[in-house]
Amino acid sequence: MMNCKKILFICLAVTFFALRFLPTKSVQAESFRPLNQFNDYYSVATVDGQWGANLYQGNDQDRVFDRILPRESQWKIYGYTKRSDGYYYWAGANNWIEADQVQVPAQDEQDAILNIVTKYPKYDSSSTYNTYRPIWNPSGGYWGDQPYWTVVRYEWNELGAVAALQWFVVYADGAAYPVPYI
Repeated sequence: MMNCKKILFICLAVTFFALRFLPTKSVQAESFRPLNQFNDYYSVATVDGQWGANLYQGNDQDRVFDRILPRESQWKIYGYTKRSDGYYYWAGANNWIEADQVQVPAQDEQDAILNIVTKYPKYDSSSTYNTYRPIWNPSGGYWGDQPYWTVVRYEWNELGAVAALQWFVVYADGAAYPVPYI
């Protein structure tokens, strides 16, 4: 009877640990949006490119460079598309901002993933099997007074085994950073 109680206690402890600390929700990344498909997305983009951000007229192969938006300036955005050469945010009319040169606030896991794939395009490949798993920090998810998301990117090979792993931290202001391996 004592062994049965120990086994039951161990099973309950493992179940509690798994439900409390292990990621429970896998999110299909925005990176799997089809090319050249418009996606509604309302937010404010802050220019954080070294020299500013490129603004284009049009969002196809015939787009025309218009100007460089000043660093730290903010722009309302109404949607985005993934093109073969990266992501672009729609700023109204026929204005498109190169997404890897701005950051957008992260309100939830999907925003966090979008910030990762726009800033680090090498991790956005539909030719591999990518899974992004957001993990809200179980101790509250705050670094100082700023909330954050921890996101892990798994890349699966054809046999279903993990071929690559990369961790990211995304802050509420949209800043996304890969976590170096220790």
